[in-house]
Amino acid sequence: MQLVINIDHKVDQIIHGGNDRDLLLYVQDLMTKDNKLYSMLKCSKKEFDALCEQYEGFYLIMKLLEQFAECSSRGIIPKDSEEFVANWID
Repeated sequence: MQLVINIDHKVDQIIHGGNDRDLLLYVQDLMTKDNKLYSMLKCSKKEFDALCEQYEGFYLIMKLLEQFAECSSRGIIPKDSEEFVANWID
């Protein structure tokens, strides 16, 4: 749970003072740091949905990861980070 709160706070900081590249670098850090994010994602769908609803920053990171997966599965490689995350917020 603390990981979700930390993600939420960090994303909020990036949204209000960073840029798309900062967000992508943070995602990269999350994915490589001891697989903590992966182990946290083993919660039930109901628990996961509740976390996404409660913590907007966590939700945004999950949506960004979903976009990574979609682009990867279709063989799409954005030219730069701004092209990739230009419309990442619903």
